[in-house]
Amino acid sequence: MSRSIKILAGLGAVVVVAWTGGWFYLKDQTDQAITRNLESLAAIGTKVTCDERSISGWPFRMVVSCEKPSIELADGNSVNAARLVVTAAVDNWQLALANIVGPLIVTAPDTSTTTATFADLHASLRHQGGDPERLSVVADDLTVETSAPMRPTMKMTAAHGEWHVRPDPADGSLDLAAMLRGSEGDVAGQQLLPVPADIDAIMRVEEPRMLVPLTEASLPLWQQAGGKVDVDSLALKLGDVSLSGKGSVTLDDLGRPDGEIRVEADGLKAFGTLFASGKDALVPLAPLLTAFLVFGEPADNGARAITVTAKDGKVSAGGQSLGGIGSLYASR
Repeated sequence: MSRSIKILAGLGAVVVVAWTGGWFYLKDQTDQAITRNLESLAAIGTKVTCDERSISGWPFRMVVSCEKPSIELADGNSVNAARLVVTAAVDNWQLALANIVGPLIVTAPDTSTTTATFADLHASLRHQGGDPERLSVVADDLTVETSAPMRPTMKMTAAHGEWHVRPDPADGSLDLAAMLRGSEGDVAGQQLLPVPADIDAIMRVEEPRMLVPLTEASLPLWQQAGGKVDVDSLALKLGDVSLSGKGSVTLDDLGRPDGEIRVEADGLKAFGTLFASGKDALVPLAPLLTAFLVFGEPADNGARAITVTAKDGKVSAGGQSLGGIGSLYASR
């Protein structure tokens, strides 16, 4: 072996040893940071535990594995899963990737439960230290089922779902985007819609900090702070029928929805296909079709549009009353 090769081999060994030492130092720092954060959460009433926690990923990643993670919130709600794995590259710590193994179970103080099962559920968080920039969650073959004492069981399924959240550092509002493909829902075994739906939504929530933690007092505080939901885009596709809408909604002093949404319907002739499916559905499609034909106005490309307004506890479409709507406050 030539002298130059020996020198290169020696330098390579030094680099490997130095890198390995650095990686184990970062591993120790990561473990200490996790412990400190868990202690800080426990101090404000949120208990996070793992049956077993480990850190791996040498040489280029930090992989934190948590077996049977459990979160107990101060309000009595709890969240449990089978396994959580969080990964970050040592040279790109601002991006954390997470994989969750289900079922994911949320239990409320009244013993009601929401259970999510899925073929795959992963999330990504881009952040700058303690400041989150974007959170994304993606799921495939998703089933969410909610059961509660003395209430009907509700179930939602989707072939694919995505949820994206981005805070605006300028005013603290949240930009939200959601997508569901092949989504179906039922209440007590009865379908909400006769065919699977594709759903897309883009909206902005103002004053979201008032909704955390979500308690009975959250909505009144949110309303008093000027909370509002701006719906930039909402789309529902049922077969060849497409509904799209935009508008804004807030709450009045009594906690009743206040605002208006303009909804356009395209492909109204295809409603006949939905009726012909022969499937009973909880959503009344016939009155919906009538509302567009009777109260609607012409829109682009042959579509019909109606404006749904909520004001002073009353709901109307195209100036025609559709009935009343109550307060969302728990005490009313």
